Amino acid sequence: MACEEKDLFRDTPVRFLGYANELGESLRPIIARSLVNTTYGVAGLYIAAEAVSKGSAKHAVMKGKCSETERTAMTTAQMADVVIWQGAASVAIPGLVINRIVASVGWATKRMGRTGGLWRWAPTVCGLLSIPLIIHPIDTAVTVAMDATIRSWIPYMEPEKPRASQ
Repeated sequence: MACEEKDLFRDTPVRFLGYANELGESLRPIIARSLVNTTYGVAGLYIAAEAVSKGSAKHAVMKGKCSETERTAMTTAQMADVVIWQGAASVAIPGLVINRIVASVGWATKRMGRTGGLWRWAPTVCGLLSIPLIIHPIDTAVTVAMDATIRSWIPYMEPEKPRASQ
């Protein structure tokens, strides 16, 4: 059995930093807007860190194997792939889904006249509980969509190889 190297950004708990905004969206009804915005900043820094890491690794691997121009193009494509994938799979889509879940539960509790006491926490609890349920389907859908579109259109972007942890 071959020894597979773990991907720090996708196969370890560091991955959860990319989902910081989902936590913020779940907590939106009970925390300040500035704190929600901060969670998007954390997710953005996570994406930037992974893009730089993957781009640097690609650049190093290709040293001496191709021209500097080709190496730069490969590095740029790798970084763009990470930013697009993470932007969609970790921030945009799950953030929107959680936001709508929280808003819908908030609307429903208000409609039922249940706004005080423990009912105040219903939107947040539903948002938090939905996070683990949406992660894998969204990750998979974004991977499939990118493999079928942008990864086949842009030179040096390759379909993602399945990881053992999935």
